[in-house]
Amino acid sequence: MPNAVIISRNKTLVRALKRAVDNCDLFNTVETQDDLDKVGSALVSGGKFAFVFIDETFENIALASFIENAKRTDGAKKACFVLVCEEKSRSREIIGNALMTGFHAFLSKPFNVSNIQETIELALKVNGRGSKHRLRAATGLLLSEIVHGSKDEVSGPTNLWKEVEASCNWYKQVTGDSVTLSVVDPLHQFSAVERVKHYKGVSERVRSLIKERLKNLFLPS
Repeated sequence: MPNAVIISRNKTLVRALKRAVDNCDLFNTVETQDDLDKVGSALVSGGKFAFVFIDETFENIALASFIENAKRTDGAKKACFVLVCEEKSRSREIIGNALMTGFHAFLSKPFNVSNIQETIELALKVNGRGSKHRLRAATGLLLSEIVHGSKDEVSGPTNLWKEVEASCNWYKQVTGDSVTLSVVDPLHQFSAVERVKHYKGVSERVRSLIKERLKNLFLPS
């Protein structure tokens, strides 16, 4: 069985999550750490983790840098990265940013076997489809946030991924362009750290594009 690691400075969260992950009987060992750099050093020294659970309190740039460097090691080249959230609901923009950073799935309380197994299955699915799929999902959520407003929240993994597909299709209907070709492929030019910075710029460009295209679509003939 593979190994997992939980990275969090919240001792209460770590205890609750480790207990639940242990109960899943999916991992050989489940280590805990409170520092991203310590785990990075362990990976460089030969450590191996198939799943890396990280809580949301670390800075976005630090998370992106850690994930990017971790994927360059043999010990985490194919690892799944899961963002652990205190609250169940998260805005589309927050989830989209996390996907852009490099996460494959999200886990929130209650920490139980069913919840963790569902999250692991989703992470494996997203990871298996490659980074382009993950960036497309992030962009789909960005588009959804533009349409519905950032205050509206998603309720679960199934609805989230349906929403991603619908938003990408909607983008093509309105603009005539493919999300992958117009947004995702250009983002591949940047490292994970730079991608986080450029994501906001993409949001503004997409907003302007959609606004103009919608205006033109509804001009009187």
